[in-house]
Amino acid sequence: MMSAGGMDHASSEVAAAVAQLERQSKKGAQLALLARNRYLAQPPMTVREQLRLLQLAEDADRTYRNWVHRLHQQVLLILTLRSATTRGLDRRSGTVETNYTRASMSKRISAF
Repeated sequence: MMSAGGMDHASSEVAAAVAQLERQSKKGAQLALLARNRYLAQPPMTVREQLRLLQLAEDADRTYRNWVHRLHQQVLLILTLRSATTRGLDRRSGTVETNYTRASMSKRISAF
């Protein structure tokens, strides 16, 4: 069972990823603005309000959906990179420390 601290950690990682996205570029800043207003606004903003905020035409629903998809892709990429960095997977030494154990020490026998 996961404790509440696990969800707090996950939400802080997502918040850090959105902040990093915001610092990357002008487009990243727009995506971060979309993230905050799509997921955190109280009361929740309608899609029409979000379109106005992003300075998109009211009939630009497909463009809006593409922006949301791009937001999710970018946040996932940043989270993946952050996770790899904290796990030591970005080392160039060629040896990644893991906690895996071998299931079997015997060689596999070829059927041929």
